[in-house]
Parts: sequence; structure tokens; C-alpha cells
Amino acid sequence: MISPFCFCGKDFYFRKMKVLIIYFFICISVYGFAQTPYTSFFTGDVNDVTTSTQYGVCLMGGATEDDNAMTWFLNKSGGGDIVVIRATGTNGYNTYLYSGLGVTVNSVETIVINSLAAANHSYVRQQLRNVGGYFIVGGD
Repeated sequence: MISPFCFCGKDFYFRKMKVLIIYFFICISVYGFAQTPYTSFFTGDVNDVTTSTQYGVCLMGGATEDDNAMTWFLNKSGGGDIVVIRATGTNGYNTYLYSGLGVTVNSVETIVINSLAAANHSYVRQQLRNVGGYFIVGGD
């Protein structure tokens, strides 16, 4: 018979496992809520600038960018902040748009928006309101 003070008994093992399982789910819940639902990659000055922009729409496709069209796009931004919007991927356009075309812009931020929660996040909405230009990346 197992003594009630024995730490290696069956009852102690199950109580310990129950506590660990509850702790695990609490950690997962807290971690999940603490994470942002979007991913951001930032290049340039984090301070927002207000610039004089010009309206323009640049449509392009076919897996390669036309440097002349992208230069035109950046010039329309007035040197402001550029936001690259994508559903998957990483910061592949940041360096290209920030310093690869010879047009000075304040910043380039890629925001990966892959859920409704990400699209409705206050940070994402704020960034989309305060930009000189948007570049929406396509794909599969």
C-alpha cells in the first residue's frame, strides 16, 4: 500500500501531470494572445513623415519587376513611407524599394497579412493610413 506522503505514487503522478497540462495550456493561451497576428519587416526611418504624394496606379505582373515602373511608383510617393502588403513571404522587396532603385524614400515596411485578425489589427490599419505608397504583392 502506498503512503499518502509518498511522492512516487500513482495519485501524485496524475496530479502532477494534471498541473503540468493546465500550466501548458495557460502558457499556450497567453503566448497565443500576446503574439501579433501579422508579421512586419521594417527598413529605414521608423519616424513617420508627411510628404506630398501624387496619385498613380502601377499594375504589373509576370514574376519580374520593371525598374522604370517601380521608380515611377516611388517618385509618386514623394519620398514617404512605402508599405508592401503580402499574404505570405518575407521582406524580399524592402532593400529593392528602399535603396535598390536610386529613389530616396523614408522607409519600406513589408506587412504579411494572412488572416482577418491581421487585416483588422490597429497597427496594420494605422500603417496603411500613413503611407506614401502601397505595393501589393501577388502570388499563388
